[in-house]
Order: sequence, then structure tokens, then C-alpha cells
Amino acid sequence: MEELSEKIEILERMMDDLEPNYKAQWEELSDDYKLGMINGIIAFEVKVHELQFQEKLSQNKKENERQNIIESFSVSDQDNEKLIAEYMLKNESND
Repeated sequence: MEELSEKIEILERMMDDLEPNYKAQWEELSDDYKLGMINGIIAFEVKVHELQFQEKLSQNKKENERQNIIESFSVSDQDNEKLIAEYMLKNESND
């Protein structure tokens, strides 16, 4: 993607989704500084035709290690970690 506006849109959308804390910092930066950073970014699009996955959520760990992971993720300020903790708890009760 060559257009500056496309790069900015993608970068800011990624910050919204993946780095919301950094987004606030980003908004405080000068336009010249942002432009310098954006010019150093090569933006591209990937078309996914197939997605495969393997679920691995510390099943190989001892019970107390899994519980520590769940507890740590449960109190995280990251929504994804909280969701993983909930999922691990749900699957633990299904075993």
C-alpha cells in the first residue's frame, strides 16, 4: 500500500485493536514525527485463503501452573488475556 492515508488508517486501526494504550501516546505526537515514522513503514495486505490452528493453552503444564496463568490473565488490563483466562477456565471444567 503506497498511499499515506491508507498507511495512517491501517496503523491507527491496528493501534485501536492491539495497542489502545499506545494510541493515546500516538495522538500526542507531532504530525512531523508521525510522518517520519509512517514513511519508515511498509504496509501490505495479506489475503488468507485458509486458516488452521492448534489449541494450546498450557495443557502440558501442571495444575498449579495452569491456575497461576489463569489468575494472572484474569487480572490483566488486556481484554484478550481476560478472554483467554475465561476460556481456559471453561475448558478446565469440561475435562
